[in-house]
Amino acid sequence: MSSALISTTLALISTVLMGYSALLAVRIFMQLPRGEFLKWWRLMLALIIAFAACYFVFALATLERAAEPLVQLAGILFFFGAVFVLLTMQVFIHTFSAMGKLNWSHKEPINDDATGIYNLRYFEMRLNEEFERSRRYSSPLTLLLLEIDNFKITTTSYGLSMSQKALGTICRLLKENSRASDIMARYGGEQVIILLPNTALFNARKTAEKYRAVMEDKMLDVDDDSSADSVRLNYTVSIGIASLQNDIKRPNELIRRADLALYKAKDRGKNRVAIFGE
Repeated sequence: MSSALISTTLALISTVLMGYSALLAVRIFMQLPRGEFLKWWRLMLALIIAFAACYFVFALATLERAAEPLVQLAGILFFFGAVFVLLTMQVFIHTFSAMGKLNWSHKEPINDDATGIYNLRYFEMRLNEEFERSRRYSSPLTLLLLEIDNFKITTTSYGLSMSQKALGTICRLLKENSRASDIMARYGGEQVIILLPNTALFNARKTAEKYRAVMEDKMLDVDDDSSADSVRLNYTVSIGIASLQNDIKRPNELIRRADLALYKAKDRGKNRVAIFGE
């Protein structure tokens, strides 16, 4: 490959990288609130587009004549400059995302009062984030919907206060046996929803079976409001599993499929795991 062709190729790659950086800059610009600093983002966007145009002109110019050492050096510098700008835009995007998440958590409670695990509102925010990340990077994403079998008997037999304590004890047990990456929240009533990022269906089934077995084998000591003694209770759980597929367009569809799988698990006798589509 001739030196002129190498310089031209580097310039064309640099043009593409700068074009992608411009798209990222537009994405950031559209998410920013109105303010005086927006003019600086307009300037940055204009400069990125101008540099992309210059790179393209440089690529065309190097086609006309053999590349001199100085031209070759310029091509290399253009390439690394384009890589630097692209990395800068990526850092900006991830920084803004992290800051937004931090501000959200400071303004809104993220935990359910009764169970100590995440509340549904926070879970939905994380589900949207992981859904988009999984789509962008083609990484697996699986969701578990867990229901405590016959939990209403606890409310009927011991009262609402006792059932809330039992629910909190159950959720703490599940949380203790979860992975650091699992996102666990109360879905409503006696249901718990668990998102497993970067987890394929095979490993998700093993995780669900672990949760099921832990619950089945554990006797829980729950304080009884009517006496100084605690009550020993044992519960089982039914779990529905759904994994992200190409035909799923919205995050809520993942929840709907897990709910259908959960219904199947309960219909088959409870205390079992069922997978959507199987």
